[in-house]
Amino acid sequence: MGGLSPQKPPCGDGTGSTYDMLIRLLDLSSFCKDNEGLNDKLKLTEEGWKELQEAVESLVPVRTLTTKLQESALTSVQTLGHWQLTINHDIVRANFYSTSSKC
Repeated sequence: MGGLSPQKPPCGDGTGSTYDMLIRLLDLSSFCKDNEGLNDKLKLTEEGWKELQEAVESLVPVRTLTTKLQESALTSVQTLGHWQLTINHDIVRANFYSTSSKC
């Protein structure tokens, strides 16, 4: 398929694999746009692509935390410090409050 890189295996954690899949979809945006006429499942509006980019950006702090927490030599103090940095990140706070009010 014309210049596409090989599929990457999924990551073991939920956030990481979601992040990886969304990044992969963004990487394939030009392919999807070029072939949307062949398959309606490839069609996404410009607003949809923008929302996808925003979702990826909102997952970056959590993805970073997940990576840090997987370090084998991490102490409990370091774990707490990384957690506090993540929950105080502006994107995480904004998304938490915007989604928690929908429950």
